[in-house]
Amino acid sequence: MTIVRGNNADKFEVPGVVVTKIAAPSTGASEVLMFHAELEPGALNPTHVHDHEEIVYCMAGTMKGTIGDQEVELQAGDTMIVPPHVYHNLVNHGEDQLEVICAMPAGTQNWDDQNQPMSPPPWTL
Repeated sequence: MTIVRGNNADKFEVPGVVVTKIAAPSTGASEVLMFHAELEPGALNPTHVHDHEEIVYCMAGTMKGTIGDQEVELQAGDTMIVPPHVYHNLVNHGEDQLEVICAMPAGTQNWDDQNQPMSPPPWTL
């Protein structure tokens, strides 16, 4: 058993976004990874695709996104289930900070919108 204390969790910053690693192989999770992301207004997660499904739970704020050719809007309490091999993105289009929790299988592979392999983000390792 592993316990990851919130005040000791690894945090990563990219422009407009702070990501906190909740569970990943480096924290002792062998099958599932989970992270918390805080996006400032206007911040986005660029279009990408995974080889496994991804679950995105909106904790606070509102976001717009695209799953395949479908546009979606989520608000606090909504969950987006992205199927494997479907391109998707999200943007904080509100005036407040957006907070989401994302989960997917450990070892999930990623590709960008040009179908080029992406290095795994550090919060997934």
